[in-house]
Amino acid sequence: MPRPTHSPFPPLDDLFSSLSSAGPLRMRNITVKGQRTTMRLESALWKALEEIGAREGMSISQLCSRVKEQIENRTPVCAEDEKVSLTAAVRLFLLTYYRAAALEHPLFDIPPMMNGRARQGEGYRL
Repeated sequence: MPRPTHSPFPPLDDLFSSLSSAGPLRMRNITVKGQRTTMRLESALWKALEEIGAREGMSISQLCSRVKEQIENRTPVCAEDEKVSLTAAVRLFLLTYYRAAALEHPLFDIPPMMNGRARQGEGYRL
């Protein structure tokens, strides 16, 4: 499927060139579920958290608290899966959030792959 000319997304080449501007890791102190903690993320990921927070009416701390609740309440798939860092879970949340947006407005005509099978309309769970 050709890319629509009225797409809300920038050209694909611009997306690839943005990889060089991910920025260095930045540390921030945030409050997660009432406790102060420090997270290290790339500048682009902090910006993504700010954008999602603005869209959802939540602070970064509130978003990260929701992510923390999800990882605390999930059932590990295997022994190695038992301990998931908050930073890794936040990165997965960001990927999942933007992936859901991409499924609404795809750049490519490629079905999503999950668990080795193409499945439409389902997201990842932490």
